[in-house]
Formats: sequence, C-alpha cells, structure tokens
Amino acid sequence: MLEAAVIQWFWKEEQFPRKDQFNRIHEALIAKWKDVKPHLASNTVHFAHHADTAGEDSVTTAYMMDLAREAGLMPQYLRMQDIGWKQNAENQSGRFLDLQEREIDTLYKLYPWEWLVAEAFGKNLLRNMGRTRWVEPIWKMMWSNKAILAILWEMFPNHPNLLWASLDKPLSDNYVRKPILAREGANVSIMQKNAELAATAGRYDGPVIYQGYHALPHFNGNIPVIGSWSVDGAACGMGIREDGLITSNLARFVPHIID
Repeated sequence: MLEAAVIQWFWKEEQFPRKDQFNRIHEALIAKWKDVKPHLASNTVHFAHHADTAGEDSVTTAYMMDLAREAGLMPQYLRMQDIGWKQNAENQSGRFLDLQEREIDTLYKLYPWEWLVAEAFGKNLLRNMGRTRWVEPIWKMMWSNKAILAILWEMFPNHPNLLWASLDKPLSDNYVRKPILAREGANVSIMQKNAELAATAGRYDGPVIYQGYHALPHFNGNIPVIGSWSVDGAACGMGIREDGLITSNLARFVPHIID
C-alpha cells in the first residue's frame, strides 16, 4: 500500500513532474476515515499487527495510522499479542482492552481473520460481538478465501472475466494449484500438460483449489501483475509488480506514469 499510494507518486513528481499517474489512494483513504469517523464510539482507534521479520506490516500499519490522524482521529498503536480480554462476572460477554486497560472501541488489524478465529483467544470474538468495531469486518473472510473462485465459476460458467476453478480436481491439464488460504505466492504449483512448470514452497497447507492457467505476457523475462486499488467501492489507483511465473512477496514494485 505504501509503495502504491506514496512512494511511486514521489518518484513521478521527481522524475516526471509534467506527467500524470492513476493514483489517488492516499486522498481516498483519508476521505473514507473522515466518512466513518461520525459512526465510531470515540475518536480513538487502535491499530494492531503481528510483528513480521521484514517489517512490512509495521510500516503499513504506521502509514494507516498517519492517514487516520490526518482525518482527525486519535490512533493508538497495539501489537496483536498485547490485546487483553476482561470477562464480565455476570455473563459470558466481555471487553477487549489495551495495555492501559482501556476498552478497544474500534480496532484496525493487519492480521488475517482465519488466523484469529482459529486461535484459543478467538472464542472471545463471539462474546464481544457487536461491541468492538473491526476494520476490516469479519465478513471480509469470504474475499480472502480462494474457494469463492469455484463458486463464481459454478454460478457463471464460461464467463469471459473468469478462469475455470474447481475444489475437486483439475478440469484440464493446464492449471494452477494453490491453497484456498495462503498469501504472497506461497505453496503454488503451475502445471502445463500435467508437468510442473513452476512451484513455490511455504507454510500453508489445507484444502486447495485448481484454477485454469492463463499465461501472461513476458517482458525480458519479467511478468507484470497489476494490483488494482479501490476505496469505498471506487477504483483509485494501481501498483505494478514484476516477478517470474509466480508473483511472490519479493516481487519488484514498478512505478508508472500516464503519458
């Protein structure tokens, strides 16, 4: 997000000040924080993430905190493992607390829902239901689960904007196999005529999905993939990553200009 919203814009301003760029991500995110501000219990919003080795999550969270601050909110930093729970004595409900034992009214978390609900601490989500406001909300789990691709293919078979997808078996001998819950190009295999063309390792296991393989254009061995950004339902920018056949978390970010 930081590369797409900020870094490539400053690159354009320094290198091509007279050119344009499809990029209003920064402004759109501030506007959306201002839009939701009146609906929050208070101006205080907690921001949490799980510490990652590369520091990408911490940088992204810090940037999102800055956006919320520009929108007039009061961001409070919190690590995921430092979220506390206080059970009500009279019933099964309770409250999520920060390290100062302040109730967490609104929480922006850069942490997958499928991890959270699978943890022992996750049972408190139901006990707290309707009290803490989560950004993003729990229904976003549907969009991070690749099983929805098979459902879309079943609902709209042969649609020009879809590749075939199946949870049972490949529907041709050219396909991609990937876990339904995975990230950053991990544990992906590309098969062409049932022979492995490329594969990546990783720590994701569990159910997989099979999807039709569609070869992308090569540019001197680089394969660009466009990440399209939308805020509040409107397209507002894009980021381009270049890698090999499988786009990983180490893919190069390529800025763009509109000539």
